[in-house]
Amino acid sequence: MLNRAVFIDRDGTIIFDHGYIKDPLLVELLPKAKEALNLLKKSGFMLFVVTNQSGVGRGMMTISDVQKVNTRMLELLGDNLITEILICPHAPHENCECRKPKTGLIEKISEKYKLDLKASYAIGDKNADKELGENIGGKGIKLGEHNTESLWAAAVEISSKK
Repeated sequence: MLNRAVFIDRDGTIIFDHGYIKDPLLVELLPKAKEALNLLKKSGFMLFVVTNQSGVGRGMMTISDVQKVNTRMLELLGDNLITEILICPHAPHENCECRKPKTGLIEKISEKYKLDLKASYAIGDKNADKELGENIGGKGIKLGEHNTESLWAAAVEISSKK
């Protein structure tokens, strides 16, 4: 049996977007983000954070900085909510295959976790997040559209479609 997944953007979706964040002390969960992830998990989805971190490719931070921020986010969320964090460290001009809305990061893990991409979702605050969902053959949700102002609203919408 294949697993359903939700691919969730980090900055502006789970945590406040402070620009090119490299200080873990700046990590702050958005309202009801933890509750939203719990609801999705209880609804049978595997959860993945998919984040473009072009600050690495631009020389503004290191991958170690990104990992420290991710570690802090996971500490705030609690154990076992996120299956894996997928990071694109490239600058936009590098034209890599892993930068959202391209599907390189998802393709890498799809077989490993036996994912049903057609039954999966991508959520985020940018068009690239919504397009990622469409590009994998699933559904994309951009926060701020169609009454989904927050990750919580998107989670309620997705969980009601069991």
